[in-house]
Amino acid sequence: MDMAFPIGVMCGIVFVVIMKLRSNKTRAKNVYDERQLAEQGRAAKWGFYSLMVMNCLYGCFGWMLDCLNTFEGVFICMMVSIGVYVGVCIYKEAYYPVNKNSRKLMLFVFGMGLLNLVIGIIAFVRNGSLLDEDGILLMQSINIIVGVLCILIPIVSYVKIMRDGGSGDDSYSEEE
Repeated sequence: MDMAFPIGVMCGIVFVVIMKLRSNKTRAKNVYDERQLAEQGRAAKWGFYSLMVMNCLYGCFGWMLDCLNTFEGVFICMMVSIGVYVGVCIYKEAYYPVNKNSRKLMLFVFGMGLLNLVIGIIAFVRNGSLLDEDGILLMQSINIIVGVLCILIPIVSYVKIMRDGGSGDDSYSEEE
């Protein structure tokens, strides 16, 4: 049995546990100002509508994609909508709370992305392909999709910081 997917699930669980333990330890709530909350609501709408459009497109044209099973097709739709939500939040400066150090979060998300990419690449090297005998994507492709999304989030954040003059977190508190 190939262990890449269960390892990816375990990494996700570890990520959630670490984030929960860190939030319990610090007891500091994420502080978003009113503008950030409003922009997060708009970003959620963009993410939701992109999910609906992607699901409709997948429902109408998914039969043409012989390489996707239903789970992977819907998962790709979800990852695109998450990417849209995060991208809009970053662009509107509503992704990171004002009382947190976004650099540490960006490094953590980047590390999770690299880990998922490594898992997917190891599965690719071991199997010689990301397709099974029937030409359907293997579950290990999910690791690569999540890895790419997790690597894109810090890259988009960095591009936004550089585009705005490179000030980055200087206005934010270094509280953790």
